[in-house]
Amino acid sequence: METKELLQFTYDHLQRAQDLETKKDYTSSAAEYLEASKFLFEAASKSTGEIKKIRVEQAEKLLKKYREIKELKNSEKDGKIKTSENPGKNQEASTFEDLGININNVPEITFEDVAGLDEVKAQITTKVIYPSKQPETAKKFGVSSGGGILLYGPPGTGKTHIARAIAHEAKATFISINPSTLLSKWFGEFEKNIALLFSLAREHSPSLIFFDEIDSLFPKRSKNNSSVMARAVPQMLSEMDGYFKDISKPVLVIGATNNPWDMDEAVLRSGRFDEKVYIGPPSLEARKRIFEINSASRPVEDNVDLDYLSKITEGYSGADISYICRKAAETVFREVVESGKERKISQSDFVTVIHNTGPSITSEMISKYRKFEDFLKEAK
Repeated sequence: METKELLQFTYDHLQRAQDLETKKDYTSSAAEYLEASKFLFEAASKSTGEIKKIRVEQAEKLLKKYREIKELKNSEKDGKIKTSENPGKNQEASTFEDLGININNVPEITFEDVAGLDEVKAQITTKVIYPSKQPETAKKFGVSSGGGILLYGPPGTGKTHIARAIAHEAKATFISINPSTLLSKWFGEFEKNIALLFSLAREHSPSLIFFDEIDSLFPKRSKNNSSVMARAVPQMLSEMDGYFKDISKPVLVIGATNNPWDMDEAVLRSGRFDEKVYIGPPSLEARKRIFEINSASRPVEDNVDLDYLSKITEGYSGADISYICRKAAETVFREVVESGKERKISQSDFVTVIHNTGPSITSEMISKYRKFEDFLKEAK
C-alpha cells in the first residue's frame, strides 16, 4: 500500500475515533485509535529521516490514546478522559508550545532565494508586503495587510519555500502547521484550539499562519461524514473572517495544497482565500537559477552549461532539479573517495542523472490544474 493511502486511512480512523469519543462510545473509539496507530506505524516504516521520526511519535501517541481510553472508558463520571493531549480544566493550552506548534520569528529565506515566480511575487508584494511597510497608505486605500492566500500546484514547486520568503519580506512571525500533526495532537479540542491559534497569532502580529496540505483540513463537507470536521470547517472560517477585518494586528493565512479540487467550496469563496495562486513548474530562467543556487557551494567544472541543463529539464520541478544536483554531487563524491583521485562535477554527471530520473510532473497533472483554474474563473 502506498504511503499516501496509509496516511489517508490513518486520517479516516482518527476522525471516526474523535467522533465516537465525542459521543462517549469509548469502546468503539479505542478500536478506531488502535487502527489509526497501526496505519501510521506502517506509513512510518516506509518513511525516512525526520519524517519517519515524527510519524513514529504520532503513532505512539495514538497508541497511548487507545490504551488510556480502553483502561478508563467507563471510570470517569463526567465521561471526559483526561490525557496529555486532552488536558483538564486547570491544564488548558495557552501557548504555541501547548498546542504542539513551533514558530520562527522571521525566516531567513528572502524573495531572492525563490527562483522565478515574478508574477506571484508581485501579487504578494501588493497584498502583503506594501501594506505591512506602509500601513497608513494601506488604510487610506482600504487595503488590508492580512487575509488569505491559497498556493496550489504540483508537488515540489516551492510552495512552502515562498511562504517562508513572504514571512521574511513582511517581517512576520512564521507559524507553520501540518494538519495531520494538528489533528493528532488536538484530540477533542479542535474548535477551542483553532480559536486559541488565531488569538496567539494576533498577539504575535504581524504573523503568518502557514497550513501545509490544507486540503486535508478543509475537505469537501459533502464528501466527509465526520462530525468533528463538520464543526471544524465553520469554526476555522469564522476565525478567518474575524481576524482578517482587523488591519491593526494583521494575520495572514497561507494554505498550500497539491489537490485544490478536494477543498470545501466555502473556503474558496471571496473573503477567505481571496488570492488563489498557481505555483507551476519553473520556467526556463527559473530552472537555470535553481541550478545556480544548488551548484554554488559544490565543486562544479567551469565549462558546465547551465543553459543547456535548463533546456533539457523542461517540466521538472524545483525539487527535481535540487535532487539532480545532489545526486550528481553524491556520485562524484563516492568516486573521489573510492579512487583517491580528485575531480569536479562535470556536465555529463548532471546529464546522466537527468536521463535516469525524468520529471515528477506529468502532462496529466498539469491538465488537472488547468481545469481547476477554469473552475475558479467560472465561479467568479
